[in-house]
Amino acid sequence: MPISLYRPRRPRASPLWQCLSEHGKAFFDQYAVRFEQRDGRLRTEITPTLKAFETCGDLSRGFARLHCDHCGHDYLVPFSCKQRYFCPSCHQKKVQEFGELIRHEVVRNVPHRQVVLTLPKRLRRAFLFDRSLFTDLSQIAWRCLRDYIRLRLGTPDGQPGMVIAIQTFGDYLNFHPHLHILVTDGAFVGHRTFHALHYLDWEPAAELLRHRLLKRMVKRRKLTAEQARQMLNWRHSGFGIHAGKRIQRDDHDALERLAQYILRNPFSLDKMTYLPESGEVIYRSRRNYATKRYWERFDGPAFIAAMVRHIPAPRQHLVRYYGAYSNRARGERRKHAPVSRAAETSLPTKKSLADFAASSDRNARLSRSRAFDRGLFVDPHPDALAPALHAPVAAPHDTARFLGDDPILFSSRLIPYLAWRVKNGVS
Repeated sequence: MPISLYRPRRPRASPLWQCLSEHGKAFFDQYAVRFEQRDGRLRTEITPTLKAFETCGDLSRGFARLHCDHCGHDYLVPFSCKQRYFCPSCHQKKVQEFGELIRHEVVRNVPHRQVVLTLPKRLRRAFLFDRSLFTDLSQIAWRCLRDYIRLRLGTPDGQPGMVIAIQTFGDYLNFHPHLHILVTDGAFVGHRTFHALHYLDWEPAAELLRHRLLKRMVKRRKLTAEQARQMLNWRHSGFGIHAGKRIQRDDHDALERLAQYILRNPFSLDKMTYLPESGEVIYRSRRNYATKRYWERFDGPAFIAAMVRHIPAPRQHLVRYYGAYSNRARGERRKHAPVSRAAETSLPTKKSLADFAASSDRNARLSRSRAFDRGLFVDPHPDALAPALHAPVAAPHDTARFLGDDPILFSSRLIPYLAWRVKNGVS
């Protein structure tokens, strides 16, 4: 496999950047009149997110300079904005890291499946205006699925493992809060025993969620007791549950793809077409059963308003870990793990960086992905992240000079490290 070459991004050629550049000011000017009644007041995190995105990949805002002694070529690597759930490039880096984390750190070698939980339309606006309700929703979903799995297995102390990803978007950027849950297809009893499910009708779990969530909504004063009683009498409750096919214990690639899917960005640039003449955006997706078509037309400010609804608040976690996959349970697993596994998680020192980069075994590649998670590296080109993680290292004669006489082994994986050193003033 050839070494991945660095190809600079062209952020200003992106239809999203063009739309935001042309209509960003109009969006802020029109928000109070057009969008505030529907989406509430302009949240404080929206303005800094949009401003940061405008500078993503802009060389005038900072970069790392790389020089190859072998070919004499220089590279300028611009810094990224690191805005999650908005910048497609920066968020894709988080998606790749999350897939690595789930595959190598979180899940155990047992069968899994995806479960999707949806809510009735009557409750969705409450989550739009009070996003702390997502904590209640994820906790209730965990307890409902855990209790139902225990009941069907006959194991009162059984502990399934769950990773719950909160998504707020539908196919056409409408506000549609729902949960994507990666759950073990069974439960653990103790540290070494796993009881697998052979067949499970998941509908009773949705009914259990219906009763418990409505009770919590009344307690939080988002519904009256009378409204909750009415919703309990609905013939079609609006609470949906869908369980995907079982993922076998040895299908690690499928688990990683599923992890990346549940953390995907709210929108895709491939589905977006910006028309600069009219200032409109055509967004294509699956068939909309309300409009009977496969596309939706937005004017510029309306498209920006649809996107910013899905920007999470700072430090708001949209992925939660429960049961056998909780932070505490994973910490206990690490305590009982062999010493060699603990050594895999260690980060390289400056003296051993060349040896660390030159290592081509699987454990070293895994350590590099953990280094990304801990912020040691800054990704200069997220589109090339996935192949770069598994690309072979450069030949020994390929070296990089970092603004001085500090030669280290050069490969596509070390470019982010140099960018990190420039940004943090490390000499």
